[in-house]
Amino acid sequence: MDAAKPTTAVVIGRFQPFHNGHAGLLDRAFEAADQVVLVLGSAFSARSPRNPFSATDRETMIRSALPEDKNQRLVVVPQRDVWGARRWAGEVRAKVEDVATGDVALVGFHKDASSYYLDLFPGWTLVEAGRQGHWDATPVRDRILSRLPWDEVRETLVSDVPLPVLAWLETWSREPHRVELAEDADVIRNYSTRWGKGPFLTVDSLVRCAGKILLITRGKRPGQGLWALPGGFLESQESMLDGARRELREETGLDLFGQEPMDQKYFDHPGRSLRARIVTQVFRFELALEQPPEVVGQDDAGIARWMTVDEIREAEDKFFEDHFHLLDTMLGGVAAEGT
Repeated sequence: MDAAKPTTAVVIGRFQPFHNGHAGLLDRAFEAADQVVLVLGSAFSARSPRNPFSATDRETMIRSALPEDKNQRLVVVPQRDVWGARRWAGEVRAKVEDVATGDVALVGFHKDASSYYLDLFPGWTLVEAGRQGHWDATPVRDRILSRLPWDEVRETLVSDVPLPVLAWLETWSREPHRVELAEDADVIRNYSTRWGKGPFLTVDSLVRCAGKILLITRGKRPGQGLWALPGGFLESQESMLDGARRELREETGLDLFGQEPMDQKYFDHPGRSLRARIVTQVFRFELALEQPPEVVGQDDAGIARWMTVDEIREAEDKFFEDHFHLLDTMLGGVAAEGT
């Protein structure tokens, strides 16, 4: 083997879905090294128009497009979304180096501003692969989640995705996810048309009592039925704190007016919401009670429920937008180690 050749090549992406451009990039990685580590982004996120396919879905479609010898050389590692480039890069490096053998090369190309991550791994050799054809996941995804009959969509995808992936997508198209996510996509488009791109201000409350956290499920699209912190948009004549306490009362019946928060943090990542540029402030309240008070979902909430950290951890892929990350940050670590 060439002494200059790295033993492990890394490819990072969301692959929503896996298309022919991704396949070309993966081929380049197999040429570069004996072992290929594929870092699967957004691995623990709830399904959404941006991430319609679960981590298991994506690994299945990718492996379906590879011959057996390449599947044996491929290692897939899941990576959750976290807001913070250094933290994200640190987690990716740790996971890769846990399974990598020998020298590591990072395979990719500088597509646009979203490719900044390629410069976050000093010590890894960068293999600039160049653009692998004209393919882009966003228009492919938009067609998959359109209202068109699947037979029409399928014809438009023949030249975009490997045939085994197309067969997998055809089976997936018969599941309820496609219709539900198409409805979410319509709501998001209408939201942008009606309200614009923002920025907007929202407020959320993290309330803890007797070791449990108060959460609600969203009663409306997008993300209907997904877990979230109680909260909503700030009204023009109220402070952030009063807005958080108002939304908390409206959605759960819990009245904390007059109680001061123990902590508060802003979350302003530009990509935290598909609806618009939304900046939120989260207030953490601690209730010194032996048992959590009764709550009931109302207004924009479906249900309201007190949950343990273990229950929250188990439900990570059922959280709206970045609300699991809000919890993880505010509580100093909710995400399970090693994932």
